[in-house]
Amino acid sequence: MNKTAISIVFGAFVLAAATYGAWWWNKNFAPVSDGYIRVEVQLINSCPVPSKFFAARSTKTHKMGWFSGDQTTMVVRADEKLELVLDPKFSGVTYAGYKIPVSPQMVLSADCSSSVRQKMVIDTMRKRFNE
Repeated sequence: MNKTAISIVFGAFVLAAATYGAWWWNKNFAPVSDGYIRVEVQLINSCPVPSKFFAARSTKTHKMGWFSGDQTTMVVRADEKLELVLDPKFSGVTYAGYKIPVSPQMVLSADCSSSVRQKMVIDTMRKRFNE
């Protein structure tokens, strides 16, 4: 390789590292504006659906925080609530999570199990509507 090619490759590497470093610093340490809060959300997933298909969504601005390794960090308005949702690309499936006021450390749970009572209600509805 000649010096020009080496310089270009090295320059691209430095630019990529600097961009990633700036993004990481902003995500984790940058000051947050008044009225906003940095929220670290942990997902407890007891569903057969992988965690990467869930997101935390703010209820007012609809900002999404995608889970990576059952964790996500978001900066949202302090008066917001977060809810657990499924990836919008699964439009035929809805996951109805609870809306929880934001706090610096949060835990959202994905529970896809159904209770005996829920099964009885669904069975009764199926019988009623002949399905």
